[in-house]
Amino acid sequence: MAAVFPLVDPDGPRPLPGLAWAFRFGPDGAAEALPVDRAIDPTAIEDGWLWLHFNLGDQRSRHWLSDSPHLHWAARDALVSPEERQQLQMAQDCCFGALLDTVRSLDGAANETSHWRFAMTEHVLVSGCRHSLRALESTRQAIERGRPLPAPTHVLESVVGEMLADMERSVGDLAAGFDKVEDRVLADAVYDERKRLSSLRRKAVRVHRRLVGLVTTFHRLEHNHAADTGPLLRATAGRIAQRLAALDHEVVAMQDRGRLLQEEISAQLAAEANSHLHALSILTSLFLPPTLVVGIFGMNVQGLPLTDNGSGFLWIMLVCALSAAVVYGALKRIRYLLKRSGLPE
Repeated sequence: MAAVFPLVDPDGPRPLPGLAWAFRFGPDGAAEALPVDRAIDPTAIEDGWLWLHFNLGDQRSRHWLSDSPHLHWAARDALVSPEERQQLQMAQDCCFGALLDTVRSLDGAANETSHWRFAMTEHVLVSGCRHSLRALESTRQAIERGRPLPAPTHVLESVVGEMLADMERSVGDLAAGFDKVEDRVLADAVYDERKRLSSLRRKAVRVHRRLVGLVTTFHRLEHNHAADTGPLLRATAGRIAQRLAALDHEVVAMQDRGRLLQEEISAQLAAEANSHLHALSILTSLFLPPTLVVGIFGMNVQGLPLTDNGSGFLWIMLVCALSAAVVYGALKRIRYLLKRSGLPE
């Protein structure tokens, strides 16, 4: 067995600092949980492989990983790096990187994300994260229920598969939300659908951003490290890339749908505003002549007619009504002429 990692503390047979869980996998992929409060036997992977997962929020584990002499320096940097970007690279026989996952929360919210960092060889997978992540926890629970994983590459595929399943559920929720907004828009019941649509579009953008990062990461692994990747990792990366591309195509189509709905809502709101302005313009036109009449007879000057007439008020009201009726008739006539000429009203 080749030495891949010092599985005990260099100062003595003590538990690994910051170790969250450890699994030993046999040749058939069956897992055995190892205690994290005791030193791990270096012969634990003679006939299988080992998965060590660390809490990167523990400064001791970060120091231990940084000083590990059997890790490639690039893999050590990837494990403890504060850099917030997704990556997947090869260095000699070690595959390492960082993938973005959704943080688990008690209220079920899926807004916060964090990175799962890992480095794996043929016999050992070392990983870590700062928060409890959905996909990673789902994979761990599946292993505890008896799911076989014959090689570290299968953990990568399982974790990414759980990420995709989580995003597929998000895409399903988005599709249902877009359906509701579309039904309201087609029923001319816009109301606050603009706000709901904006929220859905923001969620779609977040999902698309994660997918684009994953697609780019796996495509770079396929093209930049094709000679270094083994057949199992190459096949796994190809399957994952296909699933990512299919889901990303669906999300892009949903984003286009959101933009079309946004345009439809904007058009309906503009038409409603134009209708209100049209009604306001008509009312303004109808009340303009009566306002002029009232303004004239309201002047405090001598010589105004009907000032000494007991029925003057009734005559003024009649003149106001007649002037409004004349304007209304003129507007109807103009609209009739516009219709006959084919011009817009």
